Amino acid sequence: MLEIGGVPVTEIAAEYGTPLYIYDAGLMRDRYMALREALPAFEVFFSMKANPSLSLIGFLRTLGAGAEIASGGELFLAGEAGYDPLDIVFAGPGKTDRELEESVLAGIFAVNVETLRELSRLGRIAELLSLPAR
Repeated sequence: MLEIGGVPVTEIAAEYGTPLYIYDAGLMRDRYMALREALPAFEVFFSMKANPSLSLIGFLRTLGAGAEIASGGELFLAGEAGYDPLDIVFAGPGKTDRELEESVLAGIFAVNVETLRELSRLGRIAELLSLPAR
């Protein structure tokens, strides 16, 4: 019988219905800790575009993972999950002025710029807000 976290999947399906997604927090914790042990000199960031589930990203935050975001929506979710802004990095192309502004206002750790034009836009926005852009 298929089990997740020691609980038969049939019991989970009977309680919550189908279709559903099931994540094994114990397995996720074990894999995260193995990664941390294998790479002790590095910080680990979860790319929220892989799975923006609020419960999942909140759980990873409790383990110590940072959040790598790719949109303003993901910045909002990271905040809802309780991430400290200094544990958030914004990567990816096509950032809007609004997303750059929200990132500066939130005080996130870093915005990875993709072009000189984007760097200029970020600098202009930070100057208008009188806040640093990292």
